[in-house]
Amino acid sequence: MFFLPKVLARNLLFHSTTLKTGDSLKTTKLIRSQKTGILLRRQATFVRDIENLGRKLILVDFGSAAEEYLFPNEILDETCNG
Repeated sequence: MFFLPKVLARNLLFHSTTLKTGDSLKTTKLIRSQKTGILLRRQATFVRDIENLGRKLILVDFGSAAEEYLFPNEILDETCNG
């Protein structure tokens, strides 16, 4: 039997689900804003995803702090149970 680490399993589940604008997300690690340099909170909101140069990027809204593009492995879908 093959077991996946919990974070990897959640990320695979995230990739298989369809997120809608406004869905709640949580970051898997601390994120520093590219624009302001401040550390962003872990709770965020999904805005949209794009593909750029063969990479999937997720635009995430951190409220008044900033909007940042993150890689899928840096976020978890809070609507998934696990």
